[in-house]
Amino acid sequence: MRKLNVSQICSINAIVKAEHNWYKYRKECKFLGIRISKEGFYHTFSLSGGDYIERELITGDSRMFIEGKKVFWYPHLEITMSNEHQFNKFFKSKQELEDYIESEELKVNKWLCL
Repeated sequence: MRKLNVSQICSINAIVKAEHNWYKYRKECKFLGIRISKEGFYHTFSLSGGDYIERELITGDSRMFIEGKKVFWYPHLEITMSNEHQFNKFFKSKQELEDYIESEELKVNKWLCL
């Protein structure tokens, strides 16, 4: 658990739904009847140009979800500190994010726990 000094927070951005651009959905690719790559999600931020990722690895991460053929971040807050470090706090729904923003924790406390 991280504790952030509220007086050192420069900005807080609420992100409701943002596409995760490190994952792309690709169709199966065949050459002369031989499958070169299977249909599914690929991690595009790799040295090989795209590694196949099991759907369960993406949905098992508490920060991402799949909708159709795209990967999205769950609603979250991007918190930027005075030293330009950035921290994220994730929520399961838009309503949970909105409730947290309206909560007393952000208004009263000197420390924010992530």
